Amino acid sequence: MWFGDSEVALGGVVNLHVVVGLGATGISCMRHLKAAGKEVIAMDSAKAPTGVQVLQQEFPDVKCVVSELDPAILGEAEEIIVSPGVPVAQQAFAGAKAKGIPIIGDIELFVREAKAPIYAVTGSNGKTTVTTLLGLMAEKAGRRMAVAGNIGKPVLELLQEDYEGYILELSSFQLETTDSLAAKAAVVLNVTPDHMDRYTDFEAYRAAKHKIYHHCDNAIVNLDSPDIWQPLDKNSEMISFSLLSQQADYYLQDNKLMQRGKVLVEVKQLALQGQHHYQNALASLAMGEVMGLPVESMLSVLAHFTGLSHRCQLVKTIRGVSWYNDSKATNVGATETAIKSIGELTEGRLLLLAGGQSKGADFSALRSCVASYVSDVILFGEDKEQLARVLNESARLHHVDSLQQAVRLAAELSQSGDQVLLSPACASFDMFANFADRGDQFIKAVEAL
Repeated sequence: MWFGDSEVALGGVVNLHVVVGLGATGISCMRHLKAAGKEVIAMDSAKAPTGVQVLQQEFPDVKCVVSELDPAILGEAEEIIVSPGVPVAQQAFAGAKAKGIPIIGDIELFVREAKAPIYAVTGSNGKTTVTTLLGLMAEKAGRRMAVAGNIGKPVLELLQEDYEGYILELSSFQLETTDSLAAKAAVVLNVTPDHMDRYTDFEAYRAAKHKIYHHCDNAIVNLDSPDIWQPLDKNSEMISFSLLSQQADYYLQDNKLMQRGKVLVEVKQLALQGQHHYQNALASLAMGEVMGLPVESMLSVLAHFTGLSHRCQLVKTIRGVSWYNDSKATNVGATETAIKSIGELTEGRLLLLAGGQSKGADFSALRSCVASYVSDVILFGEDKEQLARVLNESARLHHVDSLQQAVRLAAELSQSGDQVLLSPACASFDMFANFADRGDQFIKAVEAL
């Protein structure tokens, strides 16, 4: 039976589980809970959730509330399972929290049943790259390990197959609702302000990231940013990486990646150049040590890995101008990293395309790097004026109404030896379906030049 805004009669239901959010994650949770014989009600604040048709086809007997989150039903649950996109701080959950009803996510359901070790990766930037690198390194070594979490298939689907380990990319939203992770190895790559429209302050965001270390066996830590991993559980073994300190287990020295005094590889032999790529490589090597991966396999992957789509991706060089797609840079820290990385490698000018939805971000951290590396900023999107107020003395500013106009203007302004970088520092939903759609449209516009 299906309900819109009408009241659902619980009728003395016991052991009730409420699944909130009916995207791919919510549907995977529904399948998992129903297979375990649980009584489930589905709920979504959208009028037409993406998973409603699937739910109707697979579980026609499941009651579903759409268009609102019903506090009365939530308050009667044994457990509430929320998708990562659902803010648990909203008022609808207040009554359930007051009653001590657990509010968890699919990662928590997964780790309760996972039998193989979990290797967990988070960070404001670079987590998808490191997770992907680890998956490729494991594959190169002939290890059967799954890669999932914030990327790939929903984690609960992994329980149906036999793996010797799980490599999970975890977002702060997923970590908020996970209490039993206890990873074999965990790493926080970096933490810079992001999702400030969802968190009360930066400390709350950092604390969500830090949950990845709770009860982990091996804490892989960034020695350059001790504030993002201290304190650690007393029983966790620590392995460190650093771009700045030779006291770390894995570090950068004289353009070489080092392991405890031993040269592993010269950075010129890596497929990707730039400080943030070296940091990702060091973190991957440290994680790989715990995973028992051969150094030779890991270095082979680093020598051939050319990066992920929409992450500082070289699209094309046209008449001596290189065009980079960094659409995945949806926060200030990611854009700052991209500007520095590409800016340090270019001898010409760097032109930046930026804008979109700010998510409550403070753009002031961009002033210095834009002033140091960027000649022109072409602004588009919902919060372009907010960016303009911050950057008005750091570079020449240009305002356009679309990404396509930004590309055409950049082509007019640039000359041989210059770099054009799409790195928005903003979310994409004002003008695009998602960051990938934004990146694809950028590539299409560049190809049309």
